[in-house]
Amino acid sequence: MDFILRNNDDKKALADYLLGLPDKVFDVTIKVHHEKRSTPQNALYWSVVRLVAKETGNDVDTVHRFFKKQFIGYDIRTIGEERIAIVRSTTTLSTEEFSEYLSKVMAFTAQELGIIIPDPNSPIYKLMTNE
Repeated sequence: MDFILRNNDDKKALADYLLGLPDKVFDVTIKVHHEKRSTPQNALYWSVVRLVAKETGNDVDTVHRFFKKQFIGYDIRTIGEERIAIVRSTTTLSTEEFSEYLSKVMAFTAQELGIIIPDPNSPIYKLMTNE
């Protein structure tokens, strides 16, 4: 069960829930809440990915994987003696982290690929992305 505590009513609801649990051992973790990437951020990102895929002749999955590898990085996991690198998912990024990621993607797209992404509210953007 997950709770987001924004006010005292939320804290009371959590306390009531905990008091109603059976007598067993539970693991409880409390951490500062970070909002996940927003829907508009995600929509803009995928528009950029589709545009880059179209302009470079790649499929969207390849472009998406490339950007993640370049700008998010890896988590290193160990299985036995073997260490493996797993590319992090964009779904784990907070809105702030996703904003930084999107800025890096757009800067790379302009500087390295020569693809300028216009303002998403402009008519040119809508023509370029077919949205």
